[in-house]
Amino acid sequence: MTKSSKPMPLMLCINALLLGVLVFLELADGQGTVQHADAAPPRGIPNAAEQRQRIADRLDTLSSTIESMQKTLKSGNTKINITNMSDLESRTASNAERDIADTTARITLNTVRAQLELYRMRNGTYPSTLAALYDEEHPEHDGISYLRSKPVPPPGYEFMYDATAGAFSEAGHPRW
Repeated sequence: MTKSSKPMPLMLCINALLLGVLVFLELADGQGTVQHADAAPPRGIPNAAEQRQRIADRLDTLSSTIESMQKTLKSGNTKINITNMSDLESRTASNAERDIADTTARITLNTVRAQLELYRMRNGTYPSTLAALYDEEHPEHDGISYLRSKPVPPPGYEFMYDATAGAFSEAGHPRW
C-alpha cells in the first residue's frame, strides 16, 4: 500500500457508517422520506358532509331569526330608542353645512370656468383678471357681462385664477 491509499479505507468506513445511520433513521422513523414522496395527496374536502350540515344548520337559524324579525316589524311592536340625539344633530348639521359649501364651491367653479372659456372663444385669449368678466369699467371688458359679480368662495374656501392657463380652481381642491 502506498501513502495515498491509506485514507481510502478510512473514507470507506466513514461512508459505511453514515449509510448505516441513514438506514437506521429510515427504519426507526416509520414514515420515511420515501414513503412521504409516494403518498398521494388527500382528495376532496375533509369532513365535507359535516361542513355541509353545519352550513345548513346556520342557514336554518338565520332563516328563523329573519322570520321572527319580520313578524315583529309587521306587527308594529317595534320600539326605537335613540340615546345620542344631540351628537347626531350636531354631526348632521355640520355634514350638511360642509356639503352645501362643497356644492356651492363646485357650482361657482364650473360657472366661472364656462364663462372663462366663452370669453376665450370670443376674444382669442383668457382675461388677465377675473374682473374682465363682471366689471364694466375693466379695460378688457368686451361689453358682455359674463358674471353678475366677483365670484365669492364659501367660508373655508379660496379661489385661485391663473390667467396664463385660464385655470380657475379652489386652493384646497385643485382638481375640482
